This record gives sequence, C-alpha cells and structure tokens, in this order.
Amino acid sequence: MNLFMIIWIAGHIGGVIGPLPYDSVECRSRAAEVMETLNPNIVTSDGYSAKDIKFKCEYHRKRPKIA
Repeated sequence: MNLFMIIWIAGHIGGVIGPLPYDSVECRSRAAEVMETLNPNIVTSDGYSAKDIKFKCEYHRKRPKIA
C-alpha cells in the first residue's frame, strides 16, 4: 500500500499527490500546514471556497482517480 495526499473538494477527489516517500505522521503535518495557508476568502470559478477543500492522507493500492 502506498501513501497519498488526497485533495478533496466538496466530497470529490480533486487532486492526488503521491505516492509519498514519507510516513502518515509527516503527511498529516504537511496537510495541516497547507490547510493553514489557504485563504478562506478565495472562491473558485466553480463556487468552492477553502471550507470545501480538505487534504487527507490515505493508503491505497493504486493511485486514486480524480472524480
């Protein structure tokens, strides 16, 4: 199983980073750092804001597909 950082946008996979060379603790730390840097006032052209975006670290056998 490989570790990936999954970018969830409004409940759908919007991006995948990995497989990652570090462990899940490091991945969660980096995901938290990214979440802290997101500007909560930015809204995408599709109407999504920072509150609709989540970065999660997950193990998968294959690279998750972007929905």
